Amino acid sequence: MMMRRSLVAVTVLLALFAVPSAAGEEVDGYTATSTPSHVRPSIATPFQIQLSNKANSPRAADRARIGIPAGFVVAAGTVEATTTAAPPSCDASSWIADGTLIADGKINLKRPGGSAKSLCPGATLTVAFSATASGPDRTDQWETELFGDVDTFTLTGPQPTVAVDGTPPIVAIDSRPSDPSSDTSPTFSYSAGESATFECRLDNGGFEQCTSPTTYAVSDGEHTFAVRATDLAGNVGSAETYSWLVETVKPVVELTSLPKPLSNSATASFVFTSSRPASFECKLDGGPYGACSSPQTYTGLAEGAHTFVVRATGTGGTGPETAYSWTIDTVAPGAAISARPADPTNNRAATFEFAASEPASFQCRLDDGAFALCASPQSYSNLGDGRHTFVVRATDAASNAGDAAYTWTIETRPPALALTFAPPGLTNSATAQFSFAADEPASFHCNVDDRGFEPCGSPASYAGLRDGGHAFAVRAVDAAGNIAAASHAWTVDATAPQTSVSSRPPVRATARTARFAFSANEPGTFECRLDSGPFLRCTSPRTYPRLRVGVHRFEVRAVDAAGNPDATPATSRWTISGATRRAAAAAALFAPTDRSRVTRPPMLRWRGVSGATYYNVQLYRGGRKVLSAWPTRTRLQLRSRWRFTGRVERLKPGTYRWYAWPGYGRAADRRYGRLLGASSFVVVAGTSQRR
Repeated sequence: MMMRRSLVAVTVLLALFAVPSAAGEEVDGYTATSTPSHVRPSIATPFQIQLSNKANSPRAADRARIGIPAGFVVAAGTVEATTTAAPPSCDASSWIADGTLIADGKINLKRPGGSAKSLCPGATLTVAFSATASGPDRTDQWETELFGDVDTFTLTGPQPTVAVDGTPPIVAIDSRPSDPSSDTSPTFSYSAGESATFECRLDNGGFEQCTSPTTYAVSDGEHTFAVRATDLAGNVGSAETYSWLVETVKPVVELTSLPKPLSNSATASFVFTSSRPASFECKLDGGPYGACSSPQTYTGLAEGAHTFVVRATGTGGTGPETAYSWTIDTVAPGAAISARPADPTNNRAATFEFAASEPASFQCRLDDGAFALCASPQSYSNLGDGRHTFVVRATDAASNAGDAAYTWTIETRPPALALTFAPPGLTNSATAQFSFAADEPASFHCNVDDRGFEPCGSPASYAGLRDGGHAFAVRAVDAAGNIAAASHAWTVDATAPQTSVSSRPPVRATARTARFAFSANEPGTFECRLDSGPFLRCTSPRTYPRLRVGVHRFEVRAVDAAGNPDATPATSRWTISGATRRAAAAAALFAPTDRSRVTRPPMLRWRGVSGATYYNVQLYRGGRKVLSAWPTRTRLQLRSRWRFTGRVERLKPGTYRWYAWPGYGRAADRRYGRLLGASSFVVVAGTSQRR
C-alpha cells in the first residue's frame, strides 16, 4: 500500500515537470553575470560566469553552454563548474564536460548522473576558468545557454560582456597652486578620460591611493606633485607631474645707511636692502606708504622727532615694518633731577638720578667743586652735617647746555626720647597706658608683644592683655629719619590664686584648739577669718585657742603678688564636742611617692574625683612656680624641657613639689574643688633628658 502511494506521487511530480507552460504561467528562465568586466590583452585572467535558474522556474536544468568570444582562448584544464544546493530536490554538485569540454568555440557542461545533481530553481551554476584575450581594444560578449532535457531556458536580461583594454589611461591635472605660491595647504584636482583609480605622490614619497581633489600641508621650498591613473583593466598610465615653489617667508628690510640719532641737518637719506626679491614702500612720520627704491632721500625737514618706515613685498606677502627714528635739534636740552635725598636726611651718602629732555652728556658739581663728567646715578659718601648743593649740567650733541640744582640738609643726631609713664612691673590690670615725649618734632611708632611697630601717639593705651609677661617699645623718628627707642617690660596677672587647706581639725572634735595649715597655687599672702569675724592677714599654720563648744567655720583666701584675692576662699567646718573620732585620709597623690628620687622625667599620677572634667597640676622648685597644666586625665607626663609664662623651663637636679586640684565645667571658668594633696620628688644629677 505504501509503495503504491509513492509511485503515484512520483508519477504526479513527473507529470508536473513535463507539462508545457500555458498562457500566464511561469516559464523556464535564468540570468547570467560575469567577472571581470575589463581585461588586458595577452594576459591570462581568471573569470567567473554565473548562471542562476529563476527561483520560480518550473524545471531544473541539466546542461549549459558558454560561447567563447572571438579572440579569447580558454585553458581547458582550468575549467571548474559547480552548482549550489536547492533543497529539498537538488544537491550541490560539480558539473562535467558534455562531450568535448571546449568545442565549436564553446564550453560544454552537463550535470553528473542523478536528477539531484540538476540546476534546480533558485540554484546557481558557477563556471570558473582562465582565459587570454588578444587585441585590439573592444567589447565582447559571453554567449550563454541553459538546457533542460531537450528545451532551452530563456535568458532574462543581457548576456555578460567583457571589455578588452590594452590602452593605459591618460591623467590630467585640472587645478593646481600658482608658481610660486604662499599657500601652505595647496589642493590639486585631476581626472582621466575613463573610469579609473588614482595614485598620488608628493616630492620623494611613494605613490599612494588618492581621490580628487587632494590637499597637502607642505613647508617652504621646491615641491613636485605626481598623479597616475589605473583603469578597470589594470592598465597603469604614465604619471603627470607639476613642480612649484612654496614661499611663505616675508621679506625683511635692513637699513644700511641712515642719519645720526641726533642731527642738525634738514636732509635725511636712507639706503636699504631686502632679504628676498621684493618691491619697496616707504613713509615718513605719519604719512601714507608710497612706492620707493633705495636710496630714499627727504629734504626740508622740520626740527623735532621724525620716523622713517620701509617695508618689502615678495611672494610670501608683505614683511614687517623696519622703522628708524631720529631727531633734528637746535634747542638746548632741559636737565631734570628725578631722584634725590630727602630734605632733611640723616644719611651721609647721597645718590642723584637725572635725565635730559633729549640725548645728552652730563657734568656734575657738589657744593663749590668743579664740574666733572658724570652719569646717572651719581653718588657721594661721607658727607658732613649741614647744607649741601648738587648741580647737574646736560649737554646735547650740538653743545647746547642746561642746568638743574638741588639743595638739602644732613642731620645725624637722633631725638632724645623719654618714657614718662608706664604700668608697674607686676599688675593685675588687663589694660596698660604709656606716655612718652621727644625733644624735637618727631613721629612715634609703638610695638606691644612683638606685634609689629605701628604709628601711635602719647598716651598709647592697650586693653584685653592676657596673663603673663608683656613688652612695650616706642620709637621716635625725626624729620631726618633719625630714630630713638625706649622700652618697658611688665607682667599681667589677672588670675586669682587658688587656696587649699592641707591640715584642719576633724569634722567632730573635742579639742578647744584648732590648727590650720594652708597653701596656694602661687606665691602671695593669706587672709583668714573665723566664724563671722573679718578677714585678717595670716600665715600658715594658723592656730585658734580657747574655742567654744559648738559649730565653727574657718575661711582662708590667698592674695597673689599682683593683688588678686581668691574669690572662693577655702572653707572648713567642724563641731567641737566631748567625743573624738579620727579618720585616716587616704593618700590622693600616689606617684611618684613623696620624696622619691627620680633619674628621668616622672609621670605624675593622682586619685580621680567624681564629676571632675579636668585637673590643675602645679609644679614648684625652690618656691617658684615653674609649671601649671590642665590635664583631663589623672596623670601628667613631665618632660625635660617646656615653656611657661614666656620662658623655657628645664627639669634640673633638685627638689620639686607638686599640687593637684580637681576642676569642674570648662577649663576657662577656673572652677576648682578642694586640693587633693601635695607631694614631692627629687631629681638627681645625670637625669635622662627625654622630651
